[in-house]
Amino acid sequence: MLTRTSTIALLAAIAAAPAMAQDASVAPTTEGVAPGGTLAAQNIVAMDDWRYDEIYAGGMSAEEFIDEYEVYGAAGEEIGDVEDVIVGADGRILAVVAEIGGFIDIGDTHVAVPWDEVEMAVGEQAITIPVTEDTIDDYGVFGTGYYGDDYGVGGDVAATGAVVEQEVVTGLDDAELGPRAYRVSEIIGDYARIRGDDDTPRNYGYVNDVILSEGRVQAVVVSADTAYGRGAYAYPYYGPYGYAGGWGTSYGYGTGAYYDLPYGESEIGGAEPFEYERLGGDM
Repeated sequence: MLTRTSTIALLAAIAAAPAMAQDASVAPTTEGVAPGGTLAAQNIVAMDDWRYDEIYAGGMSAEEFIDEYEVYGAAGEEIGDVEDVIVGADGRILAVVAEIGGFIDIGDTHVAVPWDEVEMAVGEQAITIPVTEDTIDDYGVFGTGYYGDDYGVGGDVAATGAVVEQEVVTGLDDAELGPRAYRVSEIIGDYARIRGDDDTPRNYGYVNDVILSEGRVQAVVVSADTAYGRGAYAYPYYGPYGYAGGWGTSYGYGTGAYYDLPYGESEIGGAEPFEYERLGGDM
């Protein structure tokens, strides 16, 4: 049987997230969700003040979590694998999506387990969830239990159209969709852009990872194009589409076609490469 540790401390951080103090080494907090699903009232973290220290100390690669972590049942038996992470529009982790099977007659199926019911294994790439054959119907991939005022993002937050189209969530009509909750894997692979001198967008690279810490998304890791020195660089999280912020809206910033960063070439020039081997957290 796996040795497990509860995530009570992390859940406390989730509950307190709206009141979290601004810190240059963590992603900016917000005061709400704009109608399009982007974060409102954002403060830009200056690159001169942005540090990786807290991310290294408590951060975890979402890509590693999705690709490598196994799922165990309450009795300690392996029942599946992590498939994705559902995050609210304000960046907080709402649920873990897992593909499970072997102990039920219907074969492999997907479940979404609220974050406060997930336990991380100590020293192993694994989580434990309370799903059993008797309770599996309580863990459908779409459930209003993850969304609403308890998470500080307003009521009736629903899944995005992209989630519905990819059949990770079914049975929804477009009219039912509210401010976006999303799957972390939707961001990974997006092209990233920076801000040109005249506010026109500049292609910069692509998002190759998302860093999770203290029950929320803390940073996005961008693999820079050769024109910007290549390598991986971490930036503050500004919502599922990046930063919209009111500037350059005619160029499509913050609309979801790209992941947009609120920085110019001169600002990113001094960024330090992100060192994955220094990550030491378990979310």
